[in-house]
Amino acid sequence: MDQDDLIAQFRAQVGDEAVPYLWAYEEVQQYVIDAQDMFARLTGGIADVTVPLADIGSPQTRLQDLDLVIGEPYTALSPYILRFIGGRLLTAKWDITFANQADLRTMRWNDYGWNFGAQLDDTETGDARYALLGIRDHYVRWMKVPNATDTCRLQFRRLPYPRIAVSDDALEIDEEHHFHLIKWMKTLAYAKEDSETYDKRLSELNEASFRSYCNQARQENDGRRFRHRVVQYGGL
Repeated sequence: MDQDDLIAQFRAQVGDEAVPYLWAYEEVQQYVIDAQDMFARLTGGIADVTVPLADIGSPQTRLQDLDLVIGEPYTALSPYILRFIGGRLLTAKWDITFANQADLRTMRWNDYGWNFGAQLDDTETGDARYALLGIRDHYVRWMKVPNATDTCRLQFRRLPYPRIAVSDDALEIDEEHHFHLIKWMKTLAYAKEDSETYDKRLSELNEASFRSYCNQARQENDGRRFRHRVVQYGGL
């Protein structure tokens, strides 16, 4: 099912097939975009791996690459990244450990010269081995200001990207889930503040159904990603 098929299915389900439409095309396309995003958020995001030739966006060419600049403690992140899995410097060839701001007070970075309650210092330069998240929105903060240029290649889970812009842009969520995206589209459509479209009950019913489906899909995805360890016990 492509984007236009999805919109046609939506209009059939809400009885909006006659012109003039109750919901304009631009509105419904935004519902499609938001439905994909919500599905990704509620199911843990889309797994992204290194694709060397996947140049996308401008000026940032790759979502999975962070440029380290000498003397610059921050590097911009894509707002479409939901969760970090790991990162590795391509030139230095070592892994980056990601931490949250609260970790400064609760963890000891013995191999990095940090102690409990350490404070960030924009004048302290060194090897980039640790990075903090949450210090500044949509940025990563290197624990020590980089003393060399490099590129950190990320692994993460994300929202759909590139973003839908025109009618023939493909949906990124797997086709098996497309029919259920309509539930979130109807959630938004029936919440539109218009006397001809607003229906609080139908909006809430569709939202509950969509969230239930996403929970099921997430459990299935987790079952495929995480294999239970089998422990064998020897005889006495």
